[in-house]
Amino acid sequence: SNGHSQLRIVNLQDKPTRLVFEAKARSETLGELVLTLNDKHSKSVHFDSPNSQALSWPIELQKGVNVVRFDIQYEAARLERDERQLGFCLVEYVLREFDPVTSSLGSDWYSLEQSGDDYWAWSPGSSSILLRNHDSEPIEASIAFTLSSLSERPLSFSFRNEEIAATAIPASQKTSVSLDLELEPGLNEFVLQTRAAPDRVEGDSRDLAFCLHSISGEGRFSTGDQSAFRIEFGALQADTIQATEDDAKKH
Repeated sequence: SNGHSQLRIVNLQDKPTRLVFEAKARSETLGELVLTLNDKHSKSVHFDSPNSQALSWPIELQKGVNVVRFDIQYEAARLERDERQLGFCLVEYVLREFDPVTSSLGSDWYSLEQSGDDYWAWSPGSSSILLRNHDSEPIEASIAFTLSSLSERPLSFSFRNEEIAATAIPASQKTSVSLDLELEPGLNEFVLQTRAAPDRVEGDSRDLAFCLHSISGEGRFSTGDQSAFRIEFGALQADTIQATEDDAKKH
């Protein structure tokens, strides 16, 4: 592109559709590229190297034709023996379904384990879950967890560095916990912690305090709309999944 271009996207649905616009772009010149949807909502990409820059932009497409404008905030480049003005290069783009909330396990969990279709992760005593709100407004979310422990123990829940709830987990029995949280746009950290000493199992050198089995949620947006979102537990952590029959018995 010479630096000022348009992309037309047609929404064939009878109502507005929420999607995520994902793209990769690069530029011969360092500077800022501004994307604008229907002359209202904008997103910026900063080129600080010749490498491709990734963009993930939650958007709402109106019924019919939608226009995404691309405008560089710098002077387009000129290369030797090339008469073109080289503003930026759109390497690729894709529209995917909008997931209002995604999550990941903090580094303070042991590696995710698996037995068949069941997943779980052990904590040594204090571990975090990172909940990312991809919307531009806060989401009032109800988050449900399934937890267990080898022995009975107290467990507290903290959000934004403040304790918001506490419970007790019985020995060797799955327990469901549901909490209401207001997720600000961007990253939100949720911490589970026990002050009781962890358990030890013969043949396992790890400190096993409590185990997370599942997580799901439902959110209410600022528009009043409600949406159930399933946080796929098997995709929470990218570490190598470990599984043995002995491990399966412990969870």
